[in-house]
Amino acid sequence: MKPGLTIGMMLYEEGETLEVVLESLAPIADRFILGVDRASTDATAKIARAHADDYFEFDFHNHFSEVRNEVLRRANTPWFFQVDGHEFLSAESLSCIEEIKRLNRDQAAMIDLGLYIWDAWEPILLFYVPRLFRADYDIVYTRAIHNTLTCQ
Repeated sequence: MKPGLTIGMMLYEEGETLEVVLESLAPIADRFILGVDRASTDATAKIARAHADDYFEFDFHNHFSEVRNEVLRRANTPWFFQVDGHEFLSAESLSCIEEIKRLNRDQAAMIDLGLYIWDAWEPILLFYVPRLFRADYDIVYTRAIHNTLTCQ
């Protein structure tokens, strides 16, 4: 594995916010893995291709974990962060990510972060979620809808 943090996204119709989100995450990202739903009709694919270190397209079958696990499978850094194209990190979370990336397996496996979403074109705090975790553990997504993580 390469050192650092992979940011993984599964995207659909995120063209209006994706560029801003990717630019906000660029300072902490060592790699972007961006998967785009083939049904997207806006600029999502074009924007994703321009920023991705690893770009792929998928057909969505009403199972989020199926696609999220494909993104995760492509990660080759110790840390992995899953985010959507309309979410971004709080300033507090961004400021601590570099330190978190230095933690080893014995110190931390999963971190809760403050995520924001766009609402009427301004950010609002969404919630704190375990979206940053060690990719060198056997962690996978389960369930069709929610981001449920399981260690195998």
